[in-house]
Amino acid sequence: MRTPAPRSKLTHRSAWLGLAAATTIVAPPALAQTSAMPTPADPSPAPMQMDAGGGHDMASMPGMTANDGSGTDPAMDAMPGMSPAPAQSSAAAAGAMAPMQGGRAPASARDPYAYSGGYQRSTMPNAETADALQLGALIVDQFEAVTGNQGSGGAWDVQGWYGGPFDRAWLRTEGDVRKGQLETASVEALWSHAYHPFWATQLGLRHDLGKGPDRTWLAFGVQGTTPYWYGMEATAYVGESGRTAARLKASSDLRFTQKLVLRPEIEANLYGRSDPARGLGSGLSTLQTALRLRYEIRREFAPYVGVAWNRAFGETERLRRAASGKNDEVQFVLGVRVWR
Repeated sequence: MRTPAPRSKLTHRSAWLGLAAATTIVAPPALAQTSAMPTPADPSPAPMQMDAGGGHDMASMPGMTANDGSGTDPAMDAMPGMSPAPAQSSAAAAGAMAPMQGGRAPASARDPYAYSGGYQRSTMPNAETADALQLGALIVDQFEAVTGNQGSGGAWDVQGWYGGPFDRAWLRTEGDVRKGQLETASVEALWSHAYHPFWATQLGLRHDLGKGPDRTWLAFGVQGTTPYWYGMEATAYVGESGRTAARLKASSDLRFTQKLVLRPEIEANLYGRSDPARGLGSGLSTLQTALRLRYEIRREFAPYVGVAWNRAFGETERLRRAASGKNDEVQFVLGVRVWR
């Protein structure tokens, strides 16, 4: 026969069961839709069940359900007083930002000149119209005394322009005087249009003076600077009675110091047909090369010394030998280069 359990153990077991029943959570009342969060009826935590993996089972919590991966949280939807948020597509989300991509700034936007110290862009003279400024320059590239085996005299090469960065009126002249008489001279009036930062087309007129009858030509060509800073001129001419001509000219500045500069230069003249009245033959007529060493006292003022060599070719050589008996000429020059 078994002995009945002591009364004291039954009493303790009944007490533990009663305590467990007393700790059961009562669901909180519905949340009032007010600005203040209501206080739960019972602040004690609810018991949580463990899943098979040892973690907490969120679906077993009162008022919580598992997330189904649809982009919304079912637990939030199940909370009293909370309505589910409408699902937004990616296109709708992108469209919601559209008003921020353009339009006028709001009235409360920061002043762009708030930290400029009182300066504004509109107060700078000609800031918005810098490409419309009209400027000019006068360049006396050569103004020199010449002595050689065919006599002494002088020579010049002057050009000037006025206009903007794209279109300019250009005037240039060159020539030489021997024994007090004008040998050859030319004056060109051109309109220059820039089509590249370093190159421009030129169109205008050229007029030749000196020995023989004057000639007038329609001129068109290009002028600019090649890589390594070689200045280039290539001009073609069309004259009366179907005459044609061309001039090619190249030069460069080789700096030994900031003030001492050596300039090599070469110029070739060609004619489509002979002009005996002016002592010119067809084809390559003359070739002139020179070296001038200048010292820039200032950038705008530089005296120089140099040597030049002139030679005629083809029919022009034959005409020169018939006139003076000489063809090649070596010249020593002393001059000044000025610009402003």
